[in-house]
Amino acid sequence: MIVFIRKKISRLSVANAIFIIISINIFGVHNFGTDKLFFVLNTYDLLLLILLVYFTKLFFFNRYEHLLKNDKGLYYYFIYSAFIFVVVLSMPFRGEISVIDSARVARDYILLILGLIVYYDIYKNSNHLFYIKLFIFISFVTSLQIIVNSVNPSLVESFFPELRAREGYKLGFQRNHLLSHAMLFPHISTIYLICKSQIKKLKMNETALLLIFFVASGLQGFRIYFVSLTAIIVIVKISKISFRKIFLYLFMVLVFVPAINLLDTYYLNNQIKGKFITTIYEISGSSQGTLQGRFNRDNIYMYPMFYEKPYFGWGFIYYGSEYGKEIGMMRTSEDRRYSLYSIDSGYLTVLIQFGIIGSVIMLLLISKQLKILNTKNNYLSSTVFWLWIFLLMSLPTHGAFFSIHGLLPLSIFMGLMARPLSVASLS
Repeated sequence: MIVFIRKKISRLSVANAIFIIISINIFGVHNFGTDKLFFVLNTYDLLLLILLVYFTKLFFFNRYEHLLKNDKGLYYYFIYSAFIFVVVLSMPFRGEISVIDSARVARDYILLILGLIVYYDIYKNSNHLFYIKLFIFISFVTSLQIIVNSVNPSLVESFFPELRAREGYKLGFQRNHLLSHAMLFPHISTIYLICKSQIKKLKMNETALLLIFFVASGLQGFRIYFVSLTAIIVIVKISKISFRKIFLYLFMVLVFVPAINLLDTYYLNNQIKGKFITTIYEISGSSQGTLQGRFNRDNIYMYPMFYEKPYFGWGFIYYGSEYGKEIGMMRTSEDRRYSLYSIDSGYLTVLIQFGIIGSVIMLLLISKQLKILNTKNNYLSSTVFWLWIFLLMSLPTHGAFFSIHGLLPLSIFMGLMARPLSVASLS
């Protein structure tokens, strides 16, 4: 059982909330990724620098090593984060590229530090509920944006000018995208509520939110995330199913599936069904799909580069550096065929960055965390367990595993694993 203690919100909680909201730019009022501050850093880079400096102070002056010794899950998460930072710092020894240039490519990984800071805040101030409510709030706002985007993308952009709302089609099915940094929050909140429902009965408002989050997840343009989410829901529900609940689940399927089908057919132009149908087309080798074209593109540059350094990989190379120019890298927007990394080719990008040996080390550290999470009988641990699986499952066609889309929500939930000082027993 999880025990939450209501306490006054700390200044660190408020600072973390501001950092999270600004980083994902949920209200789309400013381009935080390109507009410069002090003629040098954009807003996002400045926030990451503050995050890094604050954690350095926290680690050396607040006995953070005490937390690492007492929580094996946090320890392996810390080692996982430290391993990535070592790769960044090693770049000057691997080619003519500076640490700063390397950090430009790996900057989203710095978000892992947020998990360590949130953990410390909850440990000291017992602010679990604050972060959960913040996460649900972001998920709700993002869900509304996705649902409106599925009907009228121009309306989203009129209210949120810096969000990239797009209308598109895939294999004859409409597939609108909301390219928001918070686009996976509804998916992850769905996992959270599903895991919670396995242990305790959801309230009416939580059930309503679960339905909204699930529908929004189905309307988001990226198929791999919705297919992965659906698979996880089925696995989670089947894993603890009892004979008495079989008929209840069958009844729910017979009621909700036709209802969502009618909504999808008559109001959403088959955007939810299209995720599954087009996925089947792609797997069957349809020449009109994107996977074949992406594979052909990766064959030109990414696969040969991986075969050149298969064991330790290339690390993080900025395309504008001398070393990047030397190996023939091009900026993605100029020529996608000669980009060393691609968010659309997740597994291949990880292999190119870390090589086979580095990737195996990362998987071993993740598996250690999964083993520990699997022994804890509470829905927060289950959520983090399935969140890791969700990110790994989505890697074949998208890279939330190494981008802000997945790393930011992961860091929040990793922080939620903290055992507060004010709680005598947290099981």
